Amino acid sequence: MQGQVVDTESAREFMQEARKQISADDLAAIAGECAAKSERFHGWFSPGRAAAAGESELDAALAAIFATRRRRREILAAHPAATLGGWIAELLAPARPIAERFDAFVARLAGVPETVSSDLAGELLHFTDPERYWLWTRWMWDPRVRTGALPLVTMEEVDLSGATPGETYARVGEAVAFVRATGDAAGFTALPELCRRLLGVHAPARA
Repeated sequence: MQGQVVDTESAREFMQEARKQISADDLAAIAGECAAKSERFHGWFSPGRAAAAGESELDAALAAIFATRRRRREILAAHPAATLGGWIAELLAPARPIAERFDAFVARLAGVPETVSSDLAGELLHFTDPERYWLWTRWMWDPRVRTGALPLVTMEEVDLSGATPGETYARVGEAVAFVRATGDAAGFTALPELCRRLLGVHAPARA
């Protein structure tokens, strides 16, 4: 992305309004839920573990993701644990470009809507390794209807949609990086606060 990506004033206004709707105690609770979810995902899918994940672990992970919660039995019935765990391991292994891995994972989930498989891939990546991977869900950016929270703080000319789900994931990540850098420089927020309010992580965090 070139030029100014973040609309600093809009982002500042967004945060001011958000602060009116959430207390410090609520924010601390959300942060704690995010950390607990990440700890669980890391335990299930950290290097060397994902391919060996059993059906109980996979069911628990799918139940912890809003987009897959109601579809988890359908997903597990169509994709045996050994197969799905192997695909998750490949998604998380940094041997290939992230967009390529993302697209491969989404394409493999037969019978699952692309929006759902994309949300699943994004949450698996982020909550297993939040320092390496960003979060992308439809609450952030839905390329079908071109709405979401992220456009509220980016410039109008910034295009978050790629030709494939993987390319969109990469573009969202680049935009999130700019938001973080701009927020730090402007002094109006820290990344954890911005991400949790902006991305609506509290919705799928409760398993």
